[in-house]
Amino acid sequence: MANLAKTMTTITLELPQNIYEPLQKAAAKAGQSPQELITKLLEQTIQTFADDPLEEFIGAFRSDIPDWGENHDRYLGQGLLENHNA
Repeated sequence: MANLAKTMTTITLELPQNIYEPLQKAAAKAGQSPQELITKLLEQTIQTFADDPLEEFIGAFRSDIPDWGENHDRYLGQGLLENHNA
């Protein structure tokens, strides 16, 4: 993390206690500060979106499925399982 400190931007979050307390415990268990853990979790989440090969198609097609954009991987997996088991 020390290398990243030179290029970091400060952001302030207000977290409810029911989020902050488990965050503190998880960070302590991982040997990190809450800030380090949040940064790591955000980085992983952002990378997941960046690596999504279907991202460019979200919103490009009409669908009756309201949560297609968020759950397309699940729907595609279900379709593959159904076709495989058919």
